[in-house]
Amino acid sequence: MGYSGPNPTARSLRSGRAGAIGVLFTTALSIAFTDPYAVQFLRGLAEVAEDNHTGLLLVPLRDDDEGALEAVRNAAVDGFVVYCVPAWYRAMEAAWARGIPVVNSDRLGSLYVGIDEVASTRAAGEHLMRFGHRRVAIIADYISPTAARARSACRRSRIWGRMSAASV
Repeated sequence: MGYSGPNPTARSLRSGRAGAIGVLFTTALSIAFTDPYAVQFLRGLAEVAEDNHTGLLLVPLRDDDEGALEAVRNAAVDGFVVYCVPAWYRAMEAAWARGIPVVNSDRLGSLYVGIDEVASTRAAGEHLMRFGHRRVAIIADYISPTAARARSACRRSRIWGRMSAASV
């Protein structure tokens, strides 16, 4: 007969769910498939989406222009995951204005998913201690103030174990 079943758009109106999560990012779409960090990030999202029978919609925001705003406003998604999008992008305001969950891979003032700074700093210190290192220097590029505070608190509280504060 050729009947394909209920119209998916009509079904989403009734259920109130789109069945997809939007992924916002500011790089070229091809980067999502070639950059090692982006690939791992998307792989992790895909695994969780599969477990929850949910799709992913990639929404590249190469320019913070009207096209980016429209892409965010019109995306048929139940929420957004933000990958390296500056908080000042107007597209972020459009995402927050939709009233659906917005989860960040950075700390941009809403829900956040990331590493446990305290546990990772502790693990690094314990690893160094096992190899006999007692004097440690940290050389780093710029890190966010929130991450810097968490790591600094680890060092100040001597989470690294037997090291004195002067050794760190």
